[in-house]
Amino acid sequence: MRRFRFPLQALLELRSREEEAVKLELGEKNRLVVRAQSELKTLHDQLKEFQSSERAVRAETHDIVALRHSVAFRHQLKAGMIRTARHIEELRGEAETVRQRLVAATRKRRAIELIRDRRYREWRREYNAREQSRIDEISQRKFIRDKTAAAKRSASA
Repeated sequence: MRRFRFPLQALLELRSREEEAVKLELGEKNRLVVRAQSELKTLHDQLKEFQSSERAVRAETHDIVALRHSVAFRHQLKAGMIRTARHIEELRGEAETVRQRLVAATRKRRAIELIRDRRYREWRREYNAREQSRIDEISQRKFIRDKTAAAKRSASA
């Protein structure tokens, strides 16, 4: 008996590879989001640390130039935090777009898999019916042989 062959197997494999490529792309986008969030946390921690150290310095000295540098540095940290937060939002948007592509790729692959599964069930039903037909035919031949042999024995006795 011939084996089940799915004529769209090459397409199914192509769809699976496309889905895997999109999964990898989504993983990369998520990794970039995590890295940017880590940068934002680092900037936030630096700002908190700088502000607490500046409080102590300002209590001791009243240097205008140092105060100006302090304000400029604090402004630079805040601007970096804003840029990083915007970058995170952009990356999240890109990740969402990739996630939607992944959903579409998964649907395409799954549609082909459903066709394959349906065709396999049909093939299996036909295969089982042919197999049962062969078994029935063999059983009938054996029954006829046994009947004929029994009739010959009773005729010769």
